[in-house]
Amino acid sequence: MNPQPGELGARMAIVQVVERRRIRYAAHGGRYAANYAAGQRADYKMVDKLSDRLRERMLRAETLTVKTEAGTSFAAHFDRGLIG
Repeated sequence: MNPQPGELGARMAIVQVVERRRIRYAAHGGRYAANYAAGQRADYKMVDKLSDRLRERMLRAETLTVKTEAGTSFAAHFDRGLIG
């Protein structure tokens, strides 16, 4: 995969907004083509429904904890002072 003309500038502008608002983010920089391809095969209607359900729960949550069968454990703590 190669960046398209103008893509880098657009991505940099988005990152500037995200960083200015102190939003956490992650980027892979195009190094994982297999993961990208797998993501393109996702059932986006199912992803959208799940995202809506999670969003509704997170509006009331202080912490989001994720644990997988493979042993991954992740906790995100929400600072209500950043909502605006």
